[in-house]
Amino acid sequence: MGYWKLLLPILELGTVWWLYSRIAYTRYPALLTHLSVEAVAQTAAILSGPSWFTSWAVWQSVRMAVRVWVVFEVFQFGCVRTKLAQRLKLAACAVAGSVACAAAAWFLVRLSPWESLRVFRQYYFIILAGALLGICIRVWRDPIPENRDHWVYRYVMTTQAIRAAIGGMFVKGGFAYKVFSSDAATWITADTVLWVAACVLTVTLAYGMTSNISCLRPEIAFPELFGEPKERRTVWEALFNFR
Repeated sequence: MGYWKLLLPILELGTVWWLYSRIAYTRYPALLTHLSVEAVAQTAAILSGPSWFTSWAVWQSVRMAVRVWVVFEVFQFGCVRTKLAQRLKLAACAVAGSVACAAAAWFLVRLSPWESLRVFRQYYFIILAGALLGICIRVWRDPIPENRDHWVYRYVMTTQAIRAAIGGMFVKGGFAYKVFSSDAATWITADTVLWVAACVLTVTLAYGMTSNISCLRPEIAFPELFGEPKERRTVWEALFNFR
């Protein structure tokens, strides 16, 4: 696809700007950081080509850490509160479980250290996707009052996590190549489909999280109360018509 792949990081950075400029009462720090890191990492990979430094030594480790942060932010909006110590323990469990599965794959399939590291990513993404699916099922079975942006965030990021998990399976020793043939054509097809899915999900996230008036900042939702941009009044002055 060449430089067409730059469309995804452009959409991600556009989504960061769109959400930051319009969302009312929270800035979703994990989500905005995730989108920003993904955009920078993907741009670096496209422009510099795949290498150890760009794909793993820097970007993969950072991207995987931020994804855990997103999971806990989704948990928070799903009314599952966790303290820092609990988050660290759960993240450590996810890493330990992924390492154990990757070690088993290395022993059974005889992978190289590099291939084992890529298989580790597969299991890591599967665990994160499972965690997000779990919170979706929990809220579905026990509904909570929430704004539209909360559930859009939850379901889109769960789908994104599943997409990432599927992408991580297309490696030697991964689950995907037990079903599909292990050749360049299979990878190109999978990569294209997953890239298109990421673009669609990014646009859906930006639109869905700001499509309801209750999700927007007061001056965006009710511009008639706040006057022209150069004559901004405080919320108190706007609501009670003070000047």
